[in-house]
Amino acid sequence: MAVLKTLLFVPTYNERENAGVIYKQIKSLDLDLDLLFVDDNSPDGTGQILDGFAAADPRTHVLHRPGKQGIGSAHLNAIDWAYGQGYAVCISMDCDLTHPPEHIPDFIAQAQDFDVVLGSRFMKSESLADWNLLRRF
Repeated sequence: MAVLKTLLFVPTYNERENAGVIYKQIKSLDLDLDLLFVDDNSPDGTGQILDGFAAADPRTHVLHRPGKQGIGSAHLNAIDWAYGQGYAVCISMDCDLTHPPEHIPDFIAQAQDFDVVLGSRFMKSESLADWNLLRRF
């Protein structure tokens, strides 16, 4: 079975502290995928950090947006970009370290047989206990 061309995309806004951590965690998995960061012109310099990763790694890309536009439109922009580049599988995860990268291989494996694969941060009752109700919603 042929492996589908896969893109992992990560929307960012002010993730300077997490960007390097998540990048290293993802790259340490040594997976056959490309990585796209979608940055909303983070005032903390996240975009410049991401540009450094992209300059050193041809499988890492950065889509810079002119300002904070939100995670929903970041997903739409990333999906449009992925289609334009010929990707068959898109995986999204947050940069805030609440999505463990070690689950990415499971998502890739499941995507070979299913059109949609979902994961949830809410599987355990203590998940994201410090988030308020509005943010959980």
